[in-house]
Amino acid sequence: MARRKLKRIEIVILVGFISSALTLIGFWWNNKEANRDFYLPKGYEGWIMINYGVAGADPLPEIEGVQQLRVPESGILNTSTTLEIGWRRDQFFWIDESGNQVPVPNMVELEEGMGIHIHQHQYLSRNFMKVGGLLGPGEDTTLYDGTEIEKMTSGYVNYRPGQKTLEYFYLSEDPLSITFNPPENPRSEALESVESREIKLEE
Repeated sequence: MARRKLKRIEIVILVGFISSALTLIGFWWNNKEANRDFYLPKGYEGWIMINYGVAGADPLPEIEGVQQLRVPESGILNTSTTLEIGWRRDQFFWIDESGNQVPVPNMVELEEGMGIHIHQHQYLSRNFMKVGGLLGPGEDTTLYDGTEIEKMTSGYVNYRPGQKTLEYFYLSEDPLSITFNPPENPRSEALESVESREIKLEE
């Protein structure tokens, strides 16, 4: 049985499909970051903060290329490792005083629907607005994370947040609805926006 030759339009569609697939694979590969394992204190409930790029702190250890994030009882982990945002696989484990590890399930079926343990996972830039109050009129500075602050003669501060160096999420001991709204974060000293803004500081 003779094979049917592909029509010109079919060849164009096939080539376009293959090119698109290769482009998507390349984009995913170029934006893929190291996978991560989080070890969370068993019984802890509340906000957890990972503070990246901290001078003098330990870098994140790795096991077979997977970053190991061991969160202490305080809920705050400082590391000199730089925060890289991209495609990755995150796994979460509870760890007790004996070192036993129990995986934190991604989703749990509840009577009222599906529940989760990790809420409002987000990456933020540190807020250095107070630095603007220390500058004199016409002075400017650039901080370690790229934050740009300029004190204008009008008294306004031109503020552009730098790279994201903070990672926050709320951990609940019991699975809660995906619509659960965590209590206010007592350590929410961050800005999500990376857009320049003019702000009048309170004297």
